[in-house]
Amino acid sequence: MLSQLVRRRMKDNNITFQMLAERTGYSASYLNNIVCGHRRWNIDTMQKVCSALEIKWNPFTGGENGENIQAG
Repeated sequence: MLSQLVRRRMKDNNITFQMLAERTGYSASYLNNIVCGHRRWNIDTMQKVCSALEIKWNPFTGGENGENIQAG
């Protein structure tokens, strides 16, 4: 869910993994692996990526802006 939201925000704003890496302090390859599902998200990475992309993510509900997102 978060990965899909991150991909969509990156695409909508023409942000590359390299640009996101510069904003978060993580490597582009590390971020790519997380977003593609090869590595797991952790709370620090979630916070930095969401902050860099201006996403209001609630890790407790799994939703943006506190809403509850259901797997579909």
